[in-house]
Amino acid sequence: MPCLIKGGDKLELSLMGKSVEQDTSTTEELSFTTKVRQTTCQSVTVRNTEDKEWAINPTISTEVDACKGYFTGKSTLVVPARGSA
Repeated sequence: MPCLIKGGDKLELSLMGKSVEQDTSTTEELSFTTKVRQTTCQSVTVRNTEDKEWAINPTISTEVDACKGYFTGKSTLVVPARGSA
């Protein structure tokens, strides 16, 4: 794959990847109850069972179009090896 950097020489990159089956059993659905125009926070604990640190890019979604943009979270969650966050 060519890599072009402005003002630099053309580089050739070799990329390799591996697909991993997604474990859907770890999906968790949260329910929220709050008063109108008041903020509420809810935490989710992620446990890492591996011997290496995880850097997760979580997806926050809703099935209701009118609710899009109302829910936020960290763009990256770092979970230490054999730990939780």
